[in-house]
Formats: sequence, structure tokens, C-alpha cells
Amino acid sequence: MFLSKSRYCEGMQCPKMLWLKKRRPEEFDETTLDEQVLRTGVLVGDLAKGLFGQYTEVAHTENISTMIQHTRNLIDTGTPIISEASFAYRGNFCSVDILVNDPDGVIIAEVKSSTECKEIYLHDLAYQVFVLSGCGFFIKKALLVYINSDYVRQGEIDIQRLFAIEDLTQAVYRILPDVEGNIESITLVAESCT
Repeated sequence: MFLSKSRYCEGMQCPKMLWLKKRRPEEFDETTLDEQVLRTGVLVGDLAKGLFGQYTEVAHTENISTMIQHTRNLIDTGTPIISEASFAYRGNFCSVDILVNDPDGVIIAEVKSSTECKEIYLHDLAYQVFVLSGCGFFIKKALLVYINSDYVRQGEIDIQRLFAIEDLTQAVYRILPDVEGNIESITLVAESCT
């Protein structure tokens, strides 16, 4: 089974939901997914892309290999900030919302439309660190970018004040050793026939 970051997070939250989506998609009730929440998430993600400066985006395509190769080309040419940088390691795939590419390592930033840090976000970042580390990258920082609930807009949106940035590197590295076992458990549940 090919495991994406979103499937990993679904499996961490509810393995049965992942199984149902994979094995009985006709019975999976997607009405619980709020379209407005999803649209807000896309809008917030788009706004945050410029948070660290001018960026280059890896365009989404159904061909994951194309996205991975585009990312590799950008990294090899020293592109400093990449949005949707895509990586795969041993059947695990992720796209990083914002990747800061430094010569001595990378910084990954996961963007959420929430106003607080939730436990699942740590798992999200840990999965990304697992994949990128497996690809040979040193992750200097794992950041969570979310909405600053104290920000009051006056005129144009100030993205530097709209977002809060929390360094979760230490917390992520504490749970990183569990990621491989989590992947195995999630895969077993998703692939089981019972």
C-alpha cells in the first residue's frame, strides 16, 4: 500500500476510517467533511506560502514521480524556498507545505487553518521528518504555522502577523522513533480483510 501523509494522519486518528475508505469506499460517509473548512484550509495554505519570502511551488499532478523530480531539481539548483516540495521513501509520500532549503539542512513548515497546536499536527510533522530523513535530508527545524487568534486585520492582510509559528522540532523528534511502527500498524489495518 502506498501511504501518503494524509492517510498516515487518518490512520493515527482512526484506523477504522482509513480501512473503510480503502476497502469500502461506497460506504464511507464523506458528508462529515465540511467543504467550507476544506476551502478555508486551501486559502490559509495559499496565504502562508509567502511567509518565508519568495517561493517556488511544485505543481500538483497525479504523477507523483513528476512532483518528486521537480522537487529534486529545485533543491539541486539551490532554490531557497519551495512550497509543496514532494518526497517519497519506502512507499511513504509527503508534500511539505513550505520547505526552506539551506546548505546545512532543511526547515519544514506545516500550515494549518487552526488557531492552536493539536496532537495530530505533531504526528503530521513526524511523518514528514521520517520521509525526508529517509531521503537523506537533515531537518534543522519542524515548524507549525497556524492562525494567530490575536491578529486583528486593519486594511491589507499582514501575513507576518496573521500567522503564529511554533517550533515543534524537539517534540517531533521525541515521537519520531514511533513513526515506522505506526506505519506498519496503519498499513496492517488498512490492508486487513476482516
